[in-house]
Amino acid sequence: MTKKTLPFSHVHVYYSGSISGLPEADLQFPAHLVDYMKENGAHILDPHVPLAGDKKAFTKAISECHGLTIEEWLALKRHERDSRIYSHDIKLVDQATHIVALLNGTSFGVGMELQR
Repeated sequence: MTKKTLPFSHVHVYYSGSISGLPEADLQFPAHLVDYMKENGAHILDPHVPLAGDKKAFTKAISECHGLTIEEWLALKRHERDSRIYSHDIKLVDQATHIVALLNGTSFGVGMELQR
């Protein structure tokens, strides 16, 4: 029996999408896209980003990503959250072998990540 070759094996993907910008026409599309890459062997460095359409799930995932409870995350001032997100995301961009970006409108974050 031959082993199925996964097209994204050994690929470390940084998924970039607008979190506070324009929502996708299909709010499930980012999650489906990331799931497809994972099912085909990709390691997704930032699995919380496609959850942006579901505020509760996104807040839970991003707070956990930063080692905080939801309450601790929400207690941070906006600029502290933004600073933590930026630092964390740039580290992940540097680890990525590939970047997949959904560009549906203006986004400073996506722009900075692609520029990096």
